[in-house]
Parts: sequence; C-alpha cells; structure tokens
Amino acid sequence: LINRFYLQQVIFIRSVVGLIFGTIYLSKRKTQWLPIKGNHGKITYGYLLLRSFTGFIAMIVTLYAVRVLHLTEAEGLLQSAPMCATILARIFLKEELRILDFFLALLCFIGVLVIAQRNDKCNDGKCQEPDSPYRTLGIICGVLSSILRGFVKVLIRLSGNLKIDNEIVVQYYSLFMTIFSFIGSLFYEIPKNITFYEFTWLLVIGILGWVGQMCMTYCYQRKPVIEWMC
Repeated sequence: LINRFYLQQVIFIRSVVGLIFGTIYLSKRKTQWLPIKGNHGKITYGYLLLRSFTGFIAMIVTLYAVRVLHLTEAEGLLQSAPMCATILARIFLKEELRILDFFLALLCFIGVLVIAQRNDKCNDGKCQEPDSPYRTLGIICGVLSSILRGFVKVLIRLSGNLKIDNEIVVQYYSLFMTIFSFIGSLFYEIPKNITFYEFTWLLVIGILGWVGQMCMTYCYQRKPVIEWMC
C-alpha cells in the first residue's frame, strides 16, 4: 500500500478509522472527551499535542524506512526502540535502570540484527540499492523512528502519571493525527481506481492500529517503561 499511496494518505485513512472507532467506543461508555474534564488544564492538552505530533513524525519515518529498505533490514533498525525507550525512561522519568536491564535490551536488538539478514530483493522489487541516497535516508529514518517510538512510550507512561485515561489519550492521538495527515495529504494527488482489496486493507490497518494503540497505552500507563522493554 505504501507504494500505491503516499505516506500521509495511509496515515490519514488509518487515523480517520481510529477516530471513528474511538468516538463510537467513548459514546458507548458515555465518556466526555470534548472538552477534557480534569485538574491539569493546559498541561493535559499540551501533553496530548506533544504525544500526537511525536507519534505522527515517528509513523512517517517508520513507513519511509519500510518503503525504501529491505523489510528485514528496516525491522532490524526499528527493533532498537526498546533500547531507546529504556535509556529515555531513565533520563526523563528517573526510572531505575540496572545494568541487566540495559544488557537485555541491547541483547534483544543484537538478536534482531542477526536474524534480519538482508534479502537479495524486496517483495515488490522497489527497494533501493546499497549506493542509493534514498537507502541512506531510509537508514536514518529507521534510527530516528526507534528514538521517537521510544520517546512515545515514555510519554504514554507520563500520561499515566497525569491520570489521563488511556482511551482519551488514544482518541486525541487519532484526532491530531487526522488533522496533521490531512494537511499533508493536500499536497499529493489522490490515487485513481482504488480497488476493493486496497480499501479493505486500509480499513484493516485502521482497525488494528486503533486496537494496538489502546492496548499499548493501557499497558504502558500502568507499569514502568523499563519493565515492559526488558
């Protein structure tokens, strides 16, 4: 799909589906999310905006890395996120970091790199050659994605400290992602003759993305980041 649609378009459709499902879910639970009720005021909105914008940039660089690199190579880079999250949790949240925790995160990353041997060609034959500047940019995006995704996990943990419900975090994430990606999509042409197969997969991506965000946010809010990473 990312070779048929522009990155912002994929993110937009995914976010819209998540926003619709989130709205239905909150309506069923009779949870008010516009405006937010609570004692944190501007801090809450500032956090939600930061979490959403960080997630938006992380998703763009992740999809770009997957698009131009061999899938196993991109996955190896992206799997350094646990190590990044472990270090960032120590810096920003002052969570206890044992030598064993860092060693296990590093071992996980090395294991992924060993398994993720480069393939001779990609599934669609559109991966870049070793001397391609696009491949270099893809590697940079893969590393940046890991750092940003690690930071996102730290922000999710922070939302637990601020007592923000996980469904509210995900709902505003979908809302801001929809706005950001819609603005980005305005600069690209809409693909013609979208097939039912493509539409179905875009819908599935949106649903799975929303469910994944709900589960991830719920888990990371309730335990230290280092425990989940290691």
